[in-house]
Formats: sequence, structure tokens, C-alpha cells
Amino acid sequence: MKGNFLDVPTDCPTRERLGWTGDAQVFFDTAAYLMGVASFFRKWLRDVQDAQANSGKVAAVVPYNGIAMMYDATGGSVGWGDALVLVQYRFWKRYGDTDLIREFYPMMRAYATFMLARSGHKDKQAAAANPYNRYVYEKGFHLGEWLEPEEFRDKVSGRAAPPRTEEPTAYLHYTLAHLAETRGGITPRCTSRAGTERGSRLASPNQL
Repeated sequence: MKGNFLDVPTDCPTRERLGWTGDAQVFFDTAAYLMGVASFFRKWLRDVQDAQANSGKVAAVVPYNGIAMMYDATGGSVGWGDALVLVQYRFWKRYGDTDLIREFYPMMRAYATFMLARSGHKDKQAAAANPYNRYVYEKGFHLGEWLEPEEFRDKVSGRAAPPRTEEPTAYLHYTLAHLAETRGGITPRCTSRAGTERGSRLASPNQL
């Protein structure tokens, strides 16, 4: 951790040493348990805010550095892009800092809007056949589950990649529920329970 947390939360001391958003969101609770990281992550979240595109997406590496073909394409992948919501949520739960939530809520909402705008099956026939299509998330590029046992793993090639429907759909609901609970922490009229229920129903962007 001491070798990686030098101005930005990098992935590991042996490889790219880049500020991967997915690594930061997965490791936040552990980092906050081991050391005081409030100032460190507040600064990095401002880097993330600066890097967010108008669409609501952010590159997979912040501050941006590297190959656009790799890091821009993977930025919208669930697990990585969700750092825009989950780091702030965990920061709030760890430190009780509602000022941070108020500062970064527009960034969180923009990412949620990005996800909701892309809900539904990629395939039009599958979308028409599934009565729960609006609850599905698979559009865009998603890295999926990296630790999936090989016998259950979908084959990936340069010409074709599986839609990875399970992981994106699970993250969509998980992230929106956490966003709604976060809003409940800064909006007295929106209780955590009501917010979580709204998140589980996939609220429209104007309800976030």
C-alpha cells in the first residue's frame, strides 16, 4: 500500500503503476482500515471528477495515462466505472463525511445516467422477447469476472467477445441502490430505505 499510494492509488508496484479505478474501489475499505486515507482519496476523487466525460463515463485509469484504445474502451466497464459511485459511498460510510457526498454527487449521478441510458439487451430480438429487458445491462464493453473458473468461462477472441450480461446487470443494480442510499444521506426527504427501493426499481435519471 505504501508503495502504491503515491499521489494516486495505483494497481501494483510491479506492473503499470496506474490509477485504475476498479482497483481503487475494491481496495478502499481495506486502505481506510489500515491508514487514514481521507485526504488522499478526496484529492483522487477530484482527479476523477476532472476526468469525467460529458457522457458520464470516465477512463479506466485516472489521472489518464496510457493507450487510448485500451483505457478509454474499458472505462465504462462495470467494476471500474462504478468507482464513481462506490468510492464515495464507502468514504461516507467510513468517515461520515456528507460534505464529500454533496461535492461529488453530480459526478455520481452522471455516471448512473450513463448506465441507465445503456440498459437493455444489445440484441433487439432478445430485448423484445425479455419482459425484464429494462433491468438488463450489457451494452458497451465490460471486462467481466476475471477470476471465473475456466470451465465456466466464455471464450474471448479478437473478433468476438461475450456480452457478460450477468456481471454488468448485477453491478447496475448494486451501484444504483448504493447511489440511492447515498442520496438519502444528504436529502432529508429521501430516507435510505426509500432510496434503496428506488434504486432496486431502476429509477429514471430525473429521479436520481
